[in-house]
Amino acid sequence: MNSIDTWTLVDDSNTYNLSVRVPFDGVSALHAAGDIVDPYWGRNEYDLRWICARDWFAKTTFTLEDTAQDLVLEGLDGVVDVLVNGATVLTADNSFRTWRVDISKVATLGENQLSLVFKSVVDEGAKRQEAQRYTIPYSFNCPIPNGNMLRKPACDFGWDWNIALAPFGVTGHVSVE
Repeated sequence: MNSIDTWTLVDDSNTYNLSVRVPFDGVSALHAAGDIVDPYWGRNEYDLRWICARDWFAKTTFTLEDTAQDLVLEGLDGVVDVLVNGATVLTADNSFRTWRVDISKVATLGENQLSLVFKSVVDEGAKRQEAQRYTIPYSFNCPIPNGNMLRKPACDFGWDWNIALAPFGVTGHVSVE
């Protein structure tokens, strides 16, 4: 097993560009880099909700000596497109599982590029709500709507005891086996 730990995280406007290590969540990574204020202080969360409304890209490279490999991704938090050398190999939409993908058809000997595209959970939740025949209500105490449309921790969308920022990231590991 070759673990893939070091990544570059970039937002869809190219305003933010930082190094992260798996496991990570985007909100904590932005705070650790000094790019945002402490989200848990006072009412700072209200000014930070823009984070979950953007698409984010985590990028890295890995080297292969044999292309007959599986990419294993544990805990992709959000709706995530996984690309190897520019080819989409998976769209993950369940934060609570491990994904195993055969990458032998898109991987090359030597260096390969791996990208995770974390789609805006605000946009994805709205699309899934719109696709329903009837409106499915979400909890009154969740200030980010339609979190119930996504397989993601419900408390990420706010609760009586948690801030509402809908963080995204990788909660487990990424490796090639």
